[in-house]
Amino acid sequence: MTTQLPSLPSADLTRLQAIRPRDVALACLASLQGSTTIVGRSVKPWGVANARGALKALAAEGLAETAGGRWRLTTAGQAEAERRFDLNEADWPTLAEWQLPALALRLDARQPVTRRYLADARNFYACTLAVLFDLADPAICPKLSAMRAALVWRVAAARCPDLLSAEGPTDMTGPNDPLTRTLYLRFCGLTRGNVDQATPALLRRILPGASAGVGGLRRALVRAAVQNAPAATASEPAKTGIVAEPEDFAQAVTALARKLKTPRARGGTFSGGQVAIAQVYDAYIAKGHAPLSLDEFKSRLWAAVRAGADFHLTRLDIPDLMDDDLRKRSATPTRAGDVVHFVVVE
Repeated sequence: MTTQLPSLPSADLTRLQAIRPRDVALACLASLQGSTTIVGRSVKPWGVANARGALKALAAEGLAETAGGRWRLTTAGQAEAERRFDLNEADWPTLAEWQLPALALRLDARQPVTRRYLADARNFYACTLAVLFDLADPAICPKLSAMRAALVWRVAAARCPDLLSAEGPTDMTGPNDPLTRTLYLRFCGLTRGNVDQATPALLRRILPGASAGVGGLRRALVRAAVQNAPAATASEPAKTGIVAEPEDFAQAVTALARKLKTPRARGGTFSGGQVAIAQVYDAYIAKGHAPLSLDEFKSRLWAAVRAGADFHLTRLDIPDLMDDDLRKRSATPTRAGDVVHFVVVE
């Protein structure tokens, strides 16, 4: 009887953190103001084919506006950009090159240590391997030699399952000998060359449309992350026919949110006045306010925001940071087809 061997390791692009087209446009407008054509030309290499749609999504959330045919961020949009990105890197090419890949790799783009780490091409390759092949948590800033060794181990374990466990030691480096180097080169699709050439060759095979050089791989990585963004499936209640919520609803939500702290799944609490929508809802009901369903409460939140409430709504960028049940209950559709999770008060 022939024994079915385990599959060889395979990369999964869905492991990348999804980046919405409007997030790319947000970062772009934080660096420049321009027409739809100019913005479109700037964001297209990063996977945004429909700049007009991305800009309209920002406008629908009150984050961007046009003046004299030029798009710019509103005050709320500038605050959102500052929350997401380090705007000290004011020019668009620099911000895009160093911060968008960090988002795709589930890292905090605002942290200088993150950008210093990813500025080294070898570290960028290592982190990309770690995420795509699920080799390590990108937050540990893995080294390339360790990720190559882990990948070689999984290749060997897939072909010798009776001799090797699927997971190897955590302190491996390599490949360090002719056998493991050959395994790595073959897995990367090379018959000759060296391990330093093999990793970018492997990533070019994995990332659609990647051009030569680390810059081409960074752009291809972000484009893949943009492809992960969810398609429009639901919408925020349309403006037409919506009556602004009574002022006391907005005041009640603001007062409750200012007293609440949302715990992070890994310890601590969310900062910047961010409170999970479901947590505010539970407190609202517990206070004896109108007996709304959670969906009705979410609809009223959007209406209150449009009426000029002292809070705004924003999304959770890294899902693992919030308790799964709280995150799912808090998820609130936007008209752009995305979701938000937080009430944000100053």
